[in-house]
Amino acid sequence: MLLTYRVTNREALRARLNELGRRVWIEGPEDVRREVVTALARAAGHTSVEEEVGR
Repeated sequence: MLLTYRVTNREALRARLNELGRRVWIEGPEDVRREVVTALARAAGHTSVEEEVGR
């Protein structure tokens, strides 16, 4: 299922995505995706985004 959200509060978005965990996939836009993935990876204790996303 693909859902599209208009985000006005990125901090709230990160909090919600943190609750959902690996059940979600962030498609873009790329700058928002990278910001959110980086913040979540750091919150999970990873030192790099690559460690979190497995690249």
